[in-house]
Amino acid sequence: MELKKDGWYHYNSKVKKEVRVAPPIDVTQKFKDLETDEIFIIIEDGQGSKYHGNMEILGSRNIDNLLRFGFSITPANKNFLCAALVDRVNKLPYKSLYTNVGLVKHNNNYQFQGHVLLSKEGESGELKSDSPYDLQPSGNIDKWLQMYTDYVTGNTRLELILALGVSGIVITYLKKVCGVDLHNPIVHLYGDSSTGKTTAAQLALSVGGNPKKERGLFKTWNSTANGFVSMLSGNYGIPLLFDEISTISIKSLTTLIYTLAEGLERGRSNINGQHKEQREWSTVMLSTGEVGIDELGAAKQNTGIGVRLLQFEEVFTQSSNQSESIKRVINKNYGHVLPLIAKKVIESNEEDISHFYNERQHKFHEALKGQHKVVERVANLYAAVTLAAFIFNETFGEYNISMDEAKIFDFLVAHEKKVSTTRDLGEQAYEKLIQYLVTNQNKIADAKSIYSNSTGTIGFYDETRKDIYAIKILKGAFEDFINYHSDLQGSKKVAKALKEKNYFIVPLGRDRIGQQETVKPGHRETFYTLHLKPGDHTLFNPLNDPEKKDSDPVEQSPKAKESGPIGQSPEAKRIFKGLGSTFHSTENSDIDDEDIGI
Repeated sequence: MELKKDGWYHYNSKVKKEVRVAPPIDVTQKFKDLETDEIFIIIEDGQGSKYHGNMEILGSRNIDNLLRFGFSITPANKNFLCAALVDRVNKLPYKSLYTNVGLVKHNNNYQFQGHVLLSKEGESGELKSDSPYDLQPSGNIDKWLQMYTDYVTGNTRLELILALGVSGIVITYLKKVCGVDLHNPIVHLYGDSSTGKTTAAQLALSVGGNPKKERGLFKTWNSTANGFVSMLSGNYGIPLLFDEISTISIKSLTTLIYTLAEGLERGRSNINGQHKEQREWSTVMLSTGEVGIDELGAAKQNTGIGVRLLQFEEVFTQSSNQSESIKRVINKNYGHVLPLIAKKVIESNEEDISHFYNERQHKFHEALKGQHKVVERVANLYAAVTLAAFIFNETFGEYNISMDEAKIFDFLVAHEKKVSTTRDLGEQAYEKLIQYLVTNQNKIADAKSIYSNSTGTIGFYDETRKDIYAIKILKGAFEDFINYHSDLQGSKKVAKALKEKNYFIVPLGRDRIGQQETVKPGHRETFYTLHLKPGDHTLFNPLNDPEKKDSDPVEQSPKAKESGPIGQSPEAKRIFKGLGSTFHSTENSDIDDEDIGI
């Protein structure tokens, strides 16, 4: 079979010449979906008829369906066309199509999936046309760089926000390739309308794509929890903006913050009780509003969001003229910077990236020494942001464009000293443990009786308590949590710190933190009892009971510490009231502290 200008020709041995057997229908393009590995093709006939879809159309029983698209398919030519077009597909190189964006792993290598594909192997590909992200570059990079020189250079706050804008790619690389423990930064800019916060956020967006509201990277807080997950799913480094926090209608903003920062959809089950695949993301999210997120009623009950948020109440632009000048340029010239940053990252050596990151992390640790003990998580994030500034400078040094990394460092250190509160290992572990439990709450049984008849559960809600909210956590689940968070340095140390903060509670007369309980006749398991902070019960659907009261974690007085273990102080007796029937004695068991991980 040979395709000529006017159609397909086949050599007929009877007449000893080539005979036209079909019109010039041809496969003109071939695509491979990188997420599903499906092959898609475009078929055209040169007369205006066009088909774009699955390759299954080329089966002998399906090719007649091309009639619906205007192709001349007949009983006489369809078998010839099936064979000829399948042969064309096999010989045609494919172009990759994808939905996931940012720094994505494919065939054991990382590549940048933006409007077009950038990879070490030089593969071609493009973003699907129905993507919710507009990443197609507009205008030219020279005008964007001139805007940077004229209106951003020397403004540390704007340089910082731009560094955050490109940091999503760097954070994803550090997490996925270097194994650094990082959460997705949520950067909230707040203050009066004249401070330039929206302009700063749009400037950050312009590095990756369209910073405007119309189908761009500019979103709003007016969405559902599932809507946010859908917007973020498969995003591995493209910055997004959620504008105007006051428009949010979700009752528990804290739960949403936990989910967004974790980068993993909360566990769900289908109608058969099987766990659905959880969607994930890894990027930087910007936010704007007139007040801080922690000041909102939906969030202020829980201080845990503080370690997941970077909040800045700053004046970003000096005048409305500066703000308008920036907007005029970035609204027409965008999407050029991030692909070049990503190219620099994927072409770099992993050891070099790790080295530059570790240098910055150590510097932040030294500068913030003596601050709260969760400074490690903050230092990790700040190091990633300043590393992004460094990579920006390496990428655009030939244009004489740079960020002042030293001033960004000084600004972040001063900011952290201003906003940090006293925290310790107990607080750090509690916040991570709550996030773990919230994400996996579909594996927590509503009661002990349900737990005893369940499989795959990690604990149960302690329904015997009337004065506090508590969750019994299975020892093995707690150790899995500790193993996942290697920075917490072991289950013994963490459990002890949680006990000292009265988050892990122990019954009267007991020293062991892990306590055995009979869950069914002849079967006992070890649990840790976690006392939830006031307001944290709202993160768990089964605990939204208005009749149960919150109680604060009890602080041990020096006198109580001298007199014996927690549980003997008057405050603790209030917390532990009615506890005796909950626990089964382990005094005569042969299990020691080592056996139960303490």
